[in-house]
Amino acid sequence: SGNYPTFETALTAINGKIVNIINTHNNFLPQYQQTEIAQLLSVISNMEYFILCGDFNVNLSTESTTDEQYTINIKPFIDAGYNVCNCNEEWIPTYFGTSSATDGKFTDNIITSSNIEIVDLYADTSKLTDGIADKIDHLPLIATLRVN
Repeated sequence: SGNYPTFETALTAINGKIVNIINTHNNFLPQYQQTEIAQLLSVISNMEYFILCGDFNVNLSTESTTDEQYTINIKPFIDAGYNVCNCNEEWIPTYFGTSSATDGKFTDNIITSSNIEIVDLYADTSKLTDGIADKIDHLPLIATLRVN
């Protein structure tokens, strides 16, 4: 597992605020996920404004908030007061790989600091029909956000 979680960061200015943009790709092995989430929480804990996005490898088979994968990978961000796009009011499946065991799972997410509002969220399903569906395994998860 030595390379997980992998994440990249960038800074940008939005409405005069410095916003940290973090992209992550977490391990798919459950034995590493709790540690990875703790590491990500540590990274973002001192950031006033952040957008954390990427492949969290959450293998949720249902929209259940009692699912172990939810408890390990999503609930800690909610408990810390952050906004989590792909879990609350609308669950959007984003993984459509070759494994039927993980097809249609809620693996990808966008998480923001509490001062960045989630206005809209959707997965770009056009990629499933434009001739490249056999070359991708995740749908783009797209959010409209408002920096307060």
